[in-house]
Amino acid sequence: MDEKKLRIEKVVYGGMGLARLDGKVHLVPFTAPGDTVLADCREKKDYSICTVKSIIEPSPVRRKPICPHYTVCGGCHLQHLNEEAEIEIKEEFIQETLERIGGIKIQLKEFISGKFQHYRNKLEYSTFKGRPAYNGIDNRPFLMKECFIEDKNIMRVRKNIQGLRGVRKLILRTDDTKRVFAILKGNFNQRKNRRILNEAGVYYSISPDKKWNREEFLEFKTGGLNLVVSPLSFFQVNKEILERVIELLPELLSPDKKDIVVDAYSGVGTFGLSVSRYVKEVRLIEESKFGSDDSMHNIRRNYIENIKVFRGKVEENLDAFNGATKVVLDPPREGLNKNVIVALNEIKPERIVYISCNPSTLARDIKLLDGFKVAEVYGFNMFPYSYHVESIAILERG
Repeated sequence: MDEKKLRIEKVVYGGMGLARLDGKVHLVPFTAPGDTVLADCREKKDYSICTVKSIIEPSPVRRKPICPHYTVCGGCHLQHLNEEAEIEIKEEFIQETLERIGGIKIQLKEFISGKFQHYRNKLEYSTFKGRPAYNGIDNRPFLMKECFIEDKNIMRVRKNIQGLRGVRKLILRTDDTKRVFAILKGNFNQRKNRRILNEAGVYYSISPDKKWNREEFLEFKTGGLNLVVSPLSFFQVNKEILERVIELLPELLSPDKKDIVVDAYSGVGTFGLSVSRYVKEVRLIEESKFGSDDSMHNIRRNYIENIKVFRGKVEENLDAFNGATKVVLDPPREGLNKNVIVALNEIKPERIVYISCNPSTLARDIKLLDGFKVAEVYGFNMFPYSYHVESIAILERG
């Protein structure tokens, strides 16, 4: 390792501070733009990975992290920055990535943020000494008294859990009713652990390989909808920001009563259901059995009649795109399957609203979509204190 004095230029996607010295890039975690640091650096072929030994001159946007486990836990990456700096950095993440990968130079229309603390309605834990634990950067479990991104209701229950046996992984989720649901993974005594969880305040617990009572759902009210979500279904972890997305969606989609809208990677149907009142027909495509079943339940629960559900992978349900005039895309981090891109290039809907949790794959996919221009891009702070960021690109047929 070489000891170097570095001036941090900016924070790049992934949460690392970037410095340049002697024509080489140096990446330094837990640093802020404007920091001058003394760092130990390990040379790679084209760059160096460094660790801070001391801060010679702190950046004006640096602050003391609120969590005593910060830099050990690894769940947060930007807690050493003030909130205004985090927002600016995430705006730069989106804009720089779109330009570098997609060749798209555009200013964000708006960056929308909400509360920074206790926003996550779902967290995943390992176990240590029979209690829910976090895995640190070194991948070793440790117990935490307070997590500042964990929903307070989950935190209250999590602190009461002790005596678990054979549980390898524990997921805790909460909903608008403030009930806590648990998903357990491992080789364990289901009855004994259920009793322990119930005594700690868990409303309902399930193992993914066991049948469960289909009446036990998480419940959310958002966008004028009453939604149910199975314990094993995907739902956005930050409901406050989800609601802002839903509020904006009709404006972004520009729906018309003649429109046929495809909501691809639709989960429990949140986005498709929210725009159904404005259009002729909505088609939901969802691979997960749990998510597609929840969609059907939510359609009936909200008395909606102009929605069809296609179960399976999006790339295996391309017929659902036939005749579509508008498309909502919300793929996982890896972005769109190449066959989905081919289908969109052939069908050429009037407008695509692409919701993304990974600006790199968003930029890649936009570059591959022919005959569309980027009208607007929005940023959303769906994951405060982490480097992750949500964005929405509105694509219009050129």
